[in-house]
Amino acid sequence: RKYLADATKVSQRAAEISQQMLAYLGQERGRRVPSDLCETCREVLPLLRAALPRNARLRTEFPGEGAIIRADALQMKRVLTYLAANAGEAIGDGGGSVAVAIDVIPAADIHAPRFFPAGWEPKAETYACLSVADTGCGMTPEMLDKAFDPFFSTKFTGRGLGLPVVMGIVQSHEGACAVESSPGQGTTIRVFLPVVAE
Repeated sequence: RKYLADATKVSQRAAEISQQMLAYLGQERGRRVPSDLCETCREVLPLLRAALPRNARLRTEFPGEGAIIRADALQMKRVLTYLAANAGEAIGDGGGSVAVAIDVIPAADIHAPRFFPAGWEPKAETYACLSVADTGCGMTPEMLDKAFDPFFSTKFTGRGLGLPVVMGIVQSHEGACAVESSPGQGTTIRVFLPVVAE
């Protein structure tokens, strides 16, 4: 019975990793319909608050309207959950804050030193920008280069699929990520997703 229980547990974990890899490869389509990114993110806020370290503050800033994207709501919740989890781990037990914000910006105003995937350029006229900023430990340029690589982690073996899954989902939605980070100064990850007409 113990061997069967262990085998079941391992097979469930393998299924989870397979699902994450599909998302990383952009193969997990889901049901994409016009949806309000702000409302989607509001629904997951209670879960985020519970998952953050006890002494971390969660701040939000969402616009009243306009951030309508064609997306699978479950995948967008996964994006925010992974980004917030990374931010919480960067803060750790030392205390700090995580700021989640959404803005709607014209493509001409999108600027970043580099995008993930590399070479991405906006094709839509307007984009919703979901940003998650933390006051945590930050990343070195070398860490930043590998941040979206599968299984890269500064924590421990078996981690490192969160940001690659975010990348796969965002890329499959014709969007991109931009990251600003430096050691001791925290990290801001911005996700750009094309806005659609309501």
